[in-house]
Amino acid sequence: MGAAKINDQNALLSPEVINAFIDGVKKTIETFTGYNVACGKPSLQKKIEGKADVSAILGMTSGQVKGSLILSFPKRTLFCILDKMLSATHTELNDEASDAVGELTNVIYGTAKNILNSKGWNFEMSIPTVIQGDFTVKQKTNITYLNIPFNVNGQEFNVDLSID
Repeated sequence: MGAAKINDQNALLSPEVINAFIDGVKKTIETFTGYNVACGKPSLQKKIEGKADVSAILGMTSGQVKGSLILSFPKRTLFCILDKMLSATHTELNDEASDAVGELTNVIYGTAKNILNSKGWNFEMSIPTVIQGDFTVKQKTNITYLNIPFNVNGQEFNVDLSID
């Protein structure tokens, strides 16, 4: 299969990239929980200020394209997902909750990566870093982030993508 035609100027805005990550989120959360996942309207941002209780950040590389995937959950949303995913009630942020966010991030990225790699992108696998609490991502000033809001069972969470 030939290499994908990637324009570094607008790779982040490629419908191919956006749809692969939307599909990855929906398939992963729906498979683990049985809940329907709705996608909100994506928007561009110049920086990420995570207002979440638990987030995972995963570096993405594909040839000359580098970027990140950030998955952020308020604890109420995370507990809703974990309760179905692990068949147990969750009321506190602990190692199990953090591990689950890391695993969700791996599966979402793996799903999107497989879709994109079948089209010639050649993204490599990576290991997410899970953090708890608010955060600010500071990178080069020319980075743009695509924020994609999602809703599962009445609860919201966010995915942020950057490609440099």
